[in-house]
Amino acid sequence: MPIVYDEDSPYFTEEELAKFHRVSEVRKADRRKQTVTLRLSPIALEKARSLGKGYTGVLSRILEHALNDAETVKRFL
Repeated sequence: MPIVYDEDSPYFTEEELAKFHRVSEVRKADRRKQTVTLRLSPIALEKARSLGKGYTGVLSRILEHALNDAETVKRFL
């Protein structure tokens, strides 16, 4: 079966194809986490570690959730 190019399936040159990129790679770059140093109380650290493997990811999600809630932020300022 021959390839038929039309407006829904146009022919792209090598130069045009080189401009394409995977959307997932762009989104991955947007989600890339940054390393920071954070000082925690011994009690907070103990509770965090008690969550088990991956506790830093859990802390990241908790912090992001809390920072998105204006009332929570206001409460601790």
